[in-house]
Amino acid sequence: LALRDIRSNARQFLLAGETEKARAVLFDALRQVPDDIQIRLLIGIAQCQAGEFAGALDLVKQIVADAPSNACARVLLGTVHFGMGNPKEAEQELQRALSLSPDLKGAHYDLARIFIMAEPPDRPRAREHYSRAVKLGAAPDKQEWRFLWVRQFPLFEWNADHKRWEPKHHMFTMPNPEHLGYLESDPGKVYAQLYDLV
Repeated sequence: LALRDIRSNARQFLLAGETEKARAVLFDALRQVPDDIQIRLLIGIAQCQAGEFAGALDLVKQIVADAPSNACARVLLGTVHFGMGNPKEAEQELQRALSLSPDLKGAHYDLARIFIMAEPPDRPRAREHYSRAVKLGAAPDKQEWRFLWVRQFPLFEWNADHKRWEPKHHMFTMPNPEHLGYLESDPGKVYAQLYDLV
């Protein structure tokens, strides 16, 4: 296989979660072309995917030493540091990566994770980097919390069985002052002075 095909196969294995197959292909390719940075980067990614961050550290540091302007190598080194529990070092490498290539969605996404997990969390910076990552095409986090203040609750609802208006929440909720004129004529237009966070 051509080197391009080997890299493509390894990427497919990594995307499918088949780390061992990817590593087998990549280590075989590394014996043939030991200086290929892309093969070495893919091996580092495979090591991280397998949770073997300490094993990836020396390899990725060497890639960064060989190619200091390779932004992807810096992102990978940031990932290794983060996986090893070194968020400050991870942040530094990710910032270096962004100084080389400001539109790396992975670097922005990882920085958002670092900032939100910090003690105390740096929410503005996390939000900034998360928004930038999504804008650049990163998949939105399925576990992301999106809070919403609900302030326009109807005070009454129509009970069709009893053919009457009844309090929607509880009978001691104050109506909005601007809706007081509808209490007798159209109770369905009256909103309550209450709020909820959902």
